[in-house]
Amino acid sequence: MIDAYRIESLSPQQQGAGSAMAVYGYRLGMLVSGAGALFLAEAFSWTIVYAVMATIVGVAIMLVLLIPEPPPPEKPLLLPGAGRLVGLKPRFWSPSPASCAPNRSGC
Repeated sequence: MIDAYRIESLSPQQQGAGSAMAVYGYRLGMLVSGAGALFLAEAFSWTIVYAVMATIVGVAIMLVLLIPEPPPPEKPLLLPGAGRLVGLKPRFWSPSPASCAPNRSGC
């Protein structure tokens, strides 16, 4: 979901920086949830640590729900050949000669 929002809301020139920030946010979240929880557990009880972590998750959920939807693209983001199967043959009803063994009948 984060990648879809990033791709739809950033220009092609900003995609690299946006991807780097997404990885940075992921790593920061892992650090806070892992080492941060252990650091807090030294000073407080686990009940308080879980409450703090739940509050952080609640704030993150609220931010996701409050972020506006990105505007639709001006032109469709399609690659050449998108929307059709390229290079696939329906082999189960019309096998190619290369896929048939020499001793099988019906090829």
